[in-house]
Amino acid sequence: FIIKESKNQTPVLYNQHPVVRPARHTMEEAVRRALASLGGVLRVSGQSLYRLGCKTQGALHSPETLSRHKAVLGLDISPFVEHKGPKKPMLVQPKIGEDVFIAPNAAISGDVSIADKSSVWYGASIRGDLNPVYIGQSTAILDNAVIHVAKYGIGNANLPTKIGNGCVVGLASIVHAATIEDECLIGHGAVILDGVHISKHAIIGSGAMVTPNTKVGEMELWEGSPAKFVRKVTAQELDERLFKVSELYLNIAVGHAEENVKTWQEIEGQKLRFKIRSERTEDHASHVGTLGKEEEMIENQAFLQEQEWERQRKIGEEVKGKTKKLHR
Repeated sequence: FIIKESKNQTPVLYNQHPVVRPARHTMEEAVRRALASLGGVLRVSGQSLYRLGCKTQGALHSPETLSRHKAVLGLDISPFVEHKGPKKPMLVQPKIGEDVFIAPNAAISGDVSIADKSSVWYGASIRGDLNPVYIGQSTAILDNAVIHVAKYGIGNANLPTKIGNGCVVGLASIVHAATIEDECLIGHGAVILDGVHISKHAIIGSGAMVTPNTKVGEMELWEGSPAKFVRKVTAQELDERLFKVSELYLNIAVGHAEENVKTWQEIEGQKLRFKIRSERTEDHASHVGTLGKEEEMIENQAFLQEQEWERQRKIGEEVKGKTKKLHR
């Protein structure tokens, strides 16, 4: 399509081709900028009134806190470490390997080490405060799982948590101060308690509770509450229940990681493209004479909308900077 420049239009460039933006857009930008400035002033005024109200109430006020969740969080472990003399802060940061997917609402804190290509899914919690947590390569900690440690076991022995390579820790399962060797499957909702040692290629059934200091042998299936040895695991079971599932989570973690780093403009652009494609069918394109050019037209329309969102973002940042100066 061809758009001619007129007196009331301002040209802009898109893909080296002149595209014009009507002058009314500049008026809309001016109005939007003015409203954004007014909104910033109102927000600063509201915050000032809120602080004044809190001071007036004195000790009777109950402050409202905004949750600023961080998926990976350092932790001062000095309260949990025995010292001679005055305690000094000991800030420990989690150590995350390469190509590790961590869901935005997961929680990893303290002395936690996660090796390459592992994944920590939505709502999972891994806390290394009393002792360290070690997680090997290509291990999947699924949604709402809880990984924690204990300070002491029998005979005052330290009880960290160690999970090997290629393991799958199921949905809503709990691993507390235990050792899990390579390529094990922990079923959904299973509970692994202090001092448990699970050997390579073992499977713990869904909902099982493995009681403290239990030793699970290689290629053993344990089920029940309390968990008991059921039988040996076959090679076919390992392939279907563990290896294929582990490979599946390796692959889908890549897709989830890509989606979670997208900006809101990119997400809205995706939604806009889907909407336009659903409205412009092949039959519609043949009637209006745009058959074969639909994708190009969709991209042009989506690009112009993304440019508009980018202008709005820049206006917001500019107003935010002015608001901070005003507040000072």
